Amino acid sequence: MMRTNLIVMLASFALAPSIFALRASAQISPKSTPQTPPAAKSAQKPAAKTGGDDFFVGLGQTNTSPRDAAAFRRLIAHAQLTLEVDGKPEAARTELELVRGQLAAAPEFEERREVLLESIDLSTRVLLQLGDYAGALELFDPRVGSDRWKSVIASFTTDPRFLAIVARVGSSAPNMPDAQQIQRVVVDAVKNNNPALVTELGAAAAPALEELVRAEPSDLPGVSVDPFYLLIQCAPQRAAALARELLAAPNAGFLVAKRVVRAMDMQERRILGGQSDAWGWPNRTDWFDSPPILLATDWRDVVTALLAIPSVAADALPFVKLLVDFDALDEPMRRALSTIARTDEPGTSVLLGRALENAAFRTTVRPLLEDLLQAPAAELRMLAANKLIAEPRNPALLSRATDPEWRVRAAVAEAIGTRKAKRAKYGGNGGFSTQDRSPVITFDRSDRPLLDRLLADPVDEVRAIALRIASQEGIALDAEGAARALASNEARVRYLAVTCLPKDPVLAAPLLELAMRDSDPEVRRIAQEELRRRLELLDMTIEWSPDVPMPPALRELVLHMWVDGGVGIDGVDQQRQFVRRCARTPVDAQALVRAVLQNPEKPISAQGLARAFQPTGKHPSGFWQNLDGELVEGLLRRVLMENVGVVYEVANDLAACERPAFVRSAVAAIVRDPSVQRSYRYLCLMALRESPHAGALLTELLTKPAWAPEDDGGEFVSTSRNTRVQLPPEAVIAALPALVSGQIPVKVVESQVKSLIKDRRMPDEFAAPLIARFAGDPMSLQQSLDWAIRREAALGHWDSVRPMLDAEILSTAAIGAVGRGRPPEGLGWLAAILDDPNQASNKGTLAATAIAGYLSEEAAEILLRGAQRAPTPEVRKACLDGVAEIRAFLDQKASWLQRDSGRMQRDAAILELAGLLDAQDAVQRAQAARGLATLEAAEYLPRLIRMLQDSDAGVRKAAQQALDRLNR
Repeated sequence: MMRTNLIVMLASFALAPSIFALRASAQISPKSTPQTPPAAKSAQKPAAKTGGDDFFVGLGQTNTSPRDAAAFRRLIAHAQLTLEVDGKPEAARTELELVRGQLAAAPEFEERREVLLESIDLSTRVLLQLGDYAGALELFDPRVGSDRWKSVIASFTTDPRFLAIVARVGSSAPNMPDAQQIQRVVVDAVKNNNPALVTELGAAAAPALEELVRAEPSDLPGVSVDPFYLLIQCAPQRAAALARELLAAPNAGFLVAKRVVRAMDMQERRILGGQSDAWGWPNRTDWFDSPPILLATDWRDVVTALLAIPSVAADALPFVKLLVDFDALDEPMRRALSTIARTDEPGTSVLLGRALENAAFRTTVRPLLEDLLQAPAAELRMLAANKLIAEPRNPALLSRATDPEWRVRAAVAEAIGTRKAKRAKYGGNGGFSTQDRSPVITFDRSDRPLLDRLLADPVDEVRAIALRIASQEGIALDAEGAARALASNEARVRYLAVTCLPKDPVLAAPLLELAMRDSDPEVRRIAQEELRRRLELLDMTIEWSPDVPMPPALRELVLHMWVDGGVGIDGVDQQRQFVRRCARTPVDAQALVRAVLQNPEKPISAQGLARAFQPTGKHPSGFWQNLDGELVEGLLRRVLMENVGVVYEVANDLAACERPAFVRSAVAAIVRDPSVQRSYRYLCLMALRESPHAGALLTELLTKPAWAPEDDGGEFVSTSRNTRVQLPPEAVIAALPALVSGQIPVKVVESQVKSLIKDRRMPDEFAAPLIARFAGDPMSLQQSLDWAIRREAALGHWDSVRPMLDAEILSTAAIGAVGRGRPPEGLGWLAAILDDPNQASNKGTLAATAIAGYLSEEAAEILLRGAQRAPTPEVRKACLDGVAEIRAFLDQKASWLQRDSGRMQRDAAILELAGLLDAQDAVQRAQAARGLATLEAAEYLPRLIRMLQDSDAGVRKAAQQALDRLNR
């Protein structure tokens, strides 16, 4: 598909004049070839249609000889396709040889000369690509080839385009033009505005171009035909040498410098770009830490010379950027740039800044940056300072801590802080990038005096950077410096000052209070975080004795701000740390709880407060003993007012603590208080679950107050299920008389006895009371009643089980119990169910299964009768399956008994047959051998083997048959 598209594209190209012919005819037309005006060309029509008139028709005319320009160009385009798309230079050479032969033999036609040049141009490129340098030379040798081809070559010896093609092959070509010819071609091309012809000549045109530039060094022609510009294209290094020569001349002035700058600007990437030949790369596609090597140092010298000319120095700065990017400055250029930096030329600072855009961490640029720190322009000093930040500690930069420009001082502050180091990576197809490097640059403690000076800087922006560094390094301010920072009008300074407050809590307390009342919400937030941090870490930074109260200033601030909500201590973990710090002494603990209880309008998380009193590794006894009974009860009642989901956690924590008597009494008082919600009382009971009075307390909370008729106990059951721990079985067993008394909702009873039944701890004596109490309403207590029915059946209490056969829900358990226990009277109970059509419809299948378990003929008769009367196919099938099961059992039993009788008869027969083996009658001996084989009497094998030697042939045959059967 791609080849087809290219054929169409090249075909359209072939029907029009080639690019080379158009370019040549538009720029330099040889006088020897008359040119037909466009109007005349369009008026001419060929007498006969040729292969080139229609490309698609021509494809099918393999025998048509090309006779016009279009036809030949189609063949040349096909050869170019073979070379550039198919990648077959040998095939392209063959095609072009044929084209050249046809061209030489063809009669004269319009544009024949241009087509010949195009074929020679493509042939030269094909031969050079094949490395056939000799073939390329022979192409231009007038002594080689047919007479007509020799005449063609001879006619081109003065054509500039032909000379450019010959120059491409080299100086060994037979028709290689001499210097004067090339000079005439170059001069004519420049004069006739045909720069393409000059670039075709390449380096061969360099001497002529140099002569043109030296003749008029101050001339400023159009840049596209400027000999110096063309010299850069043809021979960049010779152009650099000529530029140095012109700029060093005594009469060099503005025009000469401007001419050089203008031409260099048009060829910037060619002379110093990353992908040019000016740089030596180990491998352009990979990345390296080291910059490339500048090979074209002459161009750097040219840029340095231009920088020394004030009128064009600004124009030369963009070339400096290319050298800066690849870290290739030298001392002369640095001196020139330093000189420029100290001028007051308008806009110079901006242009120099652009040139130094990527100056950071460049070794050859660092001395220049250090020198620019002394520049008169604040912008340049700031630029240099910001670039030097990226490098490790630079003494020249740190010496500018008193620079009049605050942005320079800010850069100094940044330079002493911890930061990521940077580096340049070079490569990636001639480019560069910036990457982080390790290790990072860290704060040097020797710079502490410099940091203190910057912390006192009059400009808030500088102070903010210094405060950030102090905060990162854990450096605290003194009280005076912190107060001065907190008085700043800049919120960011106040924000950072909070993170650097004095470590002494007595000094920090008033400053924290000031920050927590700040007008800026972010300052207030960081002040709250700082206070939390100090509360969490205070016991780690200062050795507090458990017997020494918190400093009054800090305690008053903490309690006041916490209760007011200004501290923002949220979450159980933060409150735990806070409370443990504030509850180490009775004075602090009681002040804390009292402050919370006295502010009901601003409730504090009481459950978090209570949980913080639990034991810790450093304080295994907890902190409850630091309170009194009144505060304990008040705190627990506040907990009960909050989320019920965390009450049991507090109770669990209490149970794990060392509980003084007043703590246990406070918990028991809440459990016994009928005014407290029953669920909360149950959760508090968890704290006393190991008490010997837990059963009595459970009975009391279950019975007092009396349950409301509309209360089904659902909320209580939900609460009891969500507890991670349960009361011990002994406590629940102690409350069983109350549970089965009929005063407690069914759901509550079920929730309490279920675990006893599951753990097989339920006493058997409560089975009958459960049935008597709840058999009339078994929906919610079905599992427990099923257990009770099974237990009564196991105990043989069939009087309790018999009524359950008539219960709608419990009959399943009762029928199963009768089927497993099989009491004699049970067969009649089950038969009554099958005989009753109403009961048989619902329970007939279960009853039939239970009856089949009796495995008696009486049971089979009942099942046969039930099958005859069955109200549904399912019941009938269950009855018949039961009969089949009973019949199979009875048959197996009879077969077993019969098997015992048959074995005795076989043994007797074997003994009789064994006695006949020695009979006088041969027939009897033979029949005895066969009989033993039939009865599989393998124990007589030795005797049968001896009978193989019997005197009678019939006996021997019978013995052989018997042995064969026994062997099988």
